[in-house]
Amino acid sequence: TDIPLLETGVSLSFHPQGGQIAYTKHSSSKGETYLAKAKTDGTDEVLLATSDARSRAFETFKSNPVAWAPSGEDIAAAVVNEIEGVRRSGIDLFNAESGAAAELVPPTFAFLDNIAWIDNDRLAFIGYEKDEWSSQVYAVDRKTRQIKKLTNDLQNYAWLAYADGKLVTVQRSSKSSVNKARMAVAESPAVEKLISEDGTI
Repeated sequence: TDIPLLETGVSLSFHPQGGQIAYTKHSSSKGETYLAKAKTDGTDEVLLATSDARSRAFETFKSNPVAWAPSGEDIAAAVVNEIEGVRRSGIDLFNAESGAAAELVPPTFAFLDNIAWIDNDRLAFIGYEKDEWSSQVYAVDRKTRQIKKLTNDLQNYAWLAYADGKLVTVQRSSKSSVNKARMAVAESPAVEKLISEDGTI
């Protein structure tokens, strides 16, 4: 369904009882990002928070960067902070009426997205740590602010949702091979595989 009053490139989160959506958006001309809510047809937009995109920004073109809490009282949003010239990601919690903010996950991740509530007190997300290339699944307790790593392997995780009492995610594996090619030929170079995807030579 087309929402005519809502710009493209935003990721939506629906209010648990329906009727409203929460989303982030970006204004390149003003250099700002916004957390907003509106009716499901895009009308009655309310800006809950504004951030200077140069130092602190809401994620806009990532998967599920916002998630409305099951109670409907709060909205979790991924926030990117620039700390000593390095951009780090965390999660802030915003009151859905006043926009009052509180830090939920400190900005220690290189990148994070796919925010999904487990219940009103626990939130799951996919994050990249400072020195890791692969993404893992994490959960945070909103009362204690304790972060727990739910996966710890060499796989890469993308997309996350919670349904029927379980977290659902997509696990991706990377495969590569080493090849050589003879380039001094008129036709397309002949390629010979040296190391296959299973590691055999």
